[in-house]
Amino acid sequence: MRFYSLDAARNLDASEVVASVLVEEMLHMTLAANLLNAVGGRPRLDTPRMLTLYPRPLPHGDRSFEVPMLPFSPEALDVFLKIEQPVAPGGLPESDGYETIGQFYDAIRGGLCALCLEDFFSEGQTLSPILTPRLAFH
Repeated sequence: MRFYSLDAARNLDASEVVASVLVEEMLHMTLAANLLNAVGGRPRLDTPRMLTLYPRPLPHGDRSFEVPMLPFSPEALDVFLKIEQPVAPGGLPESDGYETIGQFYDAIRGGLCALCLEDFFSEGQTLSPILTPRLAFH
């Protein structure tokens, strides 16, 4: 909705930037759906839980932060920055109650690595110590 609050005739540059972010977010959603399909899941975007009203907290995120529906503005940019905040150095992965999107991404990465290890290594086999840290959360 924020995109539609911009008048492209009056602010073409801002409108184009917001449109490019919209396209990137749709690509992220496609990648997430592909990963979910790869591990046997099924994307469900039309469930009542996904179609709730605003303001609302991010699913599985910090419940004290609510995402409002705002027109494009400095306040909306502050919300975007809060949502996209990277994990602090030394921050632990969190799949539920995460404080930063970086923690959530690290938890997803760790879960996918664990699934890959289960599928590709039978009992008794181990990874090289050189590979193990790279698969952990990098």
